[in-house]
Amino acid sequence: FSTCEEPRVIFKHASGVDPESPTLIQRDGTFYLFVCDWNGVWDRKDLQGAYQHLTRVYRSDDPFHFEAKDEIAQIDAHAPEIIRGENENEWFISSAEWPYRGVSIAPLVWTHHP
Repeated sequence: FSTCEEPRVIFKHASGVDPESPTLIQRDGTFYLFVCDWNGVWDRKDLQGAYQHLTRVYRSDDPFHFEAKDEIAQIDAHAPEIIRGENENEWFISSAEWPYRGVSIAPLVWTHHP
């Protein structure tokens, strides 16, 4: 990058929860923010417990402004990446360490939200 603007906060999570692994995409003129929840709790019984798998999805017309009321979905995934396939209607979501160790991938199906 040759230039970069000063970073801006586009979303603040609920108190006591840290946002982790955000992914921002645009689809059909709307912006979607995928954010993992991390509450800092790990029982240390096994490594799997360190990877919380709740990803919240928020929708907005403005890529610089998301609020809790914009939440449209919750997905079982950790640190998701969103991948668009060769077909414009083909989408995938990845997940690191959840539900299995390593990286998993699954089809992502979009539904209409008014």
